[in-house]
Amino acid sequence: MPKILIFIDWFLPGFRAGGPTRSIANLVDALHQDAELFIITRNTDYCQTEPYPGIKPNAWVNFENKARVYYFSEQHYSYSNLKKLIETTPFDIAYVNGIYSLKYSILPLFICRRINKKVVVAVRGMLSCQAFSSKSVKKKSFIYISKWLGMYKKATIQATSPQEVEDVKKCLGSKVTIMEVSNFPRMAQNDEHDRINKAKGELRMVNIARISPEKNQLFAIERLAKFNTEGMVLLDLYGPVYNADYWERCREEIKKLPENIHVQYKGILEPDDLESTLAGYHFLLFPSTGENFGHTIFEALSCARPVIVSDQTPWRALESQSAGFDLNLGQTQKWLDVLQYCLDIGQEDFDKLSIGAKKLAIAYIQQSDLKNKYLQLFTP
Repeated sequence: MPKILIFIDWFLPGFRAGGPTRSIANLVDALHQDAELFIITRNTDYCQTEPYPGIKPNAWVNFENKARVYYFSEQHYSYSNLKKLIETTPFDIAYVNGIYSLKYSILPLFICRRINKKVVVAVRGMLSCQAFSSKSVKKKSFIYISKWLGMYKKATIQATSPQEVEDVKKCLGSKVTIMEVSNFPRMAQNDEHDRINKAKGELRMVNIARISPEKNQLFAIERLAKFNTEGMVLLDLYGPVYNADYWERCREEIKKLPENIHVQYKGILEPDDLESTLAGYHFLLFPSTGENFGHTIFEALSCARPVIVSDQTPWRALESQSAGFDLNLGQTQKWLDVLQYCLDIGQEDFDKLSIGAKKLAIAYIQQSDLKNKYLQLFTP
């Protein structure tokens, strides 16, 4: 049974960091009987300063009898304390999540290399073209320096899609060791939520993501502002406001919407409420500029909810599978055409999409063989 030491900036009970946190939480659920898991992380959530209530910091804590978690406080974290913790933890393989975090990616990689431990690095979409749209100079400078220093020369890089494999080769070079292993998703637990009434001329949509340019909520609102229709359309937004200026632009665009189209901000959604929340909508509307997996997309599909997404995610050919639509962000009229179709369909056509969405999620789980692939990834 391998002993795996996982480094990640944010872990449960945190949830504001989105995909990476969910990926590791799902991995723990899937592998805890096949591996001994240790996790080193912060004791605060993404963009928060208040420590998690009821959790002892700076000590190993039992997590649901599935893993042991060390929640570093800001005051206690230091290079020497991290080094001592790593050196006194019995593990075979280090699993580093992300590449830009000094505290939970770069220093762990450096220390684990010095003590000759095998390291797996999950790049978590951080080498995609979309990821360089912000702080590009700093990121490109780091990539250049890391290649010059050979930081990833002895590491195994985990990519979660064929596109990410190409992104890794482009940024880190073709000589790095790459294994393509997708993220662990979470399947819906309650089939009772699968069916929802769908009347012609009514469209209820939801977007669940942090409010930020890369999640592209403004694009969705702008499409709705140009959606000349007589039906009743609703889009609810859930997620933390990561970029206040961007959210203000969204709010200004919301004011331009016609009376029959409503966009509402519903605040932050707790992970335990995700499934029941998705059950109240017809479609997930998610025009992200890039996802290396898209946990929210999968969870919507597993809840029998078809999705309307950009073509910048791994979820492609959705229309041919009767599971939704993946659209080019440059073809703005196509988005309006799809919205009109989704508004016009009744129960029978919607049920076909709903069934197709569920089938796609089930097929992904059955075909992926993820547990064995991860155990191979973590072979000492």
